[in-house]
Amino acid sequence: MSRFIKRLNRWRHSRGFGVHSPYAYQLVCEIVRPDPRYGYYGYHDIERAVMEAHVSSSTETRFIRRACLLLRCVANLRPASVWLPPSSASCMTVAVAKGGSCRLTAQVKDCELMVLSEPKAEDIDSMKRHITTHGHSLLVFGAGVGLATELSKVMTDGLILYGLSTLLAVSRPNMPLVLHAVNFS
Repeated sequence: MSRFIKRLNRWRHSRGFGVHSPYAYQLVCEIVRPDPRYGYYGYHDIERAVMEAHVSSSTETRFIRRACLLLRCVANLRPASVWLPPSSASCMTVAVAKGGSCRLTAQVKDCELMVLSEPKAEDIDSMKRHITTHGHSLLVFGAGVGLATELSKVMTDGLILYGLSTLLAVSRPNMPLVLHAVNFS
């Protein structure tokens, strides 16, 4: 029964129901579950980059979804700088370029938005250091649900939106820490 209630709450929060913070509601509606009638100009470029990379059809959809989510994060959060792991797919670089006027940085300490895919145990400390700075954001693909709990121990204010395998954390001053389980599209 509790698994059903968790699924129901995740579904509700993914559509903005039960999300009382206006900022959190905005992020849910514009990043997590945007209106499908509207698209971003970069979606076509992302799809083209994935096609040119000649990835298998089984991973193609995952790459496109992740890159489109990154594009929406960059467009809505407007970070001055983004750090991507060196092994990132080209579609992720396209997503950052099309999302806004930010720069890619080679150093984690210099970025406002840190993006990780399939993080390892040794990455947790750098994520914790990064997210404790106000104005910094963290987008993690392949994150376990336990990562939200780990980050909530060090964050004093801001927002954590987490799904079964994706997490978006935003450190925002003067906003009590809020955690919401959502379904990322």
